[in-house]
Amino acid sequence: MTTLIRPISENDFTSIKVFEGCGSIETFFSADAFWGFVAEKDSLILGVIFGWRLDLDVEVIQITIDPRHRRLGIGMDLLHEFITKAGAETCRLELRSDNDPALNLYRKLGFKEDGLRKAYYLDAENQKVDAILMSNHT
Repeated sequence: MTTLIRPISENDFTSIKVFEGCGSIETFFSADAFWGFVAEKDSLILGVIFGWRLDLDVEVIQITIDPRHRRLGIGMDLLHEFITKAGAETCRLELRSDNDPALNLYRKLGFKEDGLRKAYYLDAENQKVDAILMSNHT
């Protein structure tokens, strides 16, 4: 069976909360501008993307793929759906500067670096990590 990309529903919360960074999904879901999708195969959620949709812009707040299903194109499929279903002209996001797989994916998809937030995140050893701001204008 192929992977299905579909809108997030409240029934997905329990499955989504196990993904890193998705523990407060309900807070985002209740906002008018919420926009999000899951990747599902055989009733198992493999990945999630959510953020905001405002007019012709979308902003990714979180995109996470189950580690057992990474490097299979699921992140690319989720991001494509997130942008195209919104009819967005611009997609914005930020990521940790040490997240090479995500940075490579975004560059491959035509995202450009717009800025840097110095020492924005803390890593597991309490070391400061920069945030890279990126956007893609379709």
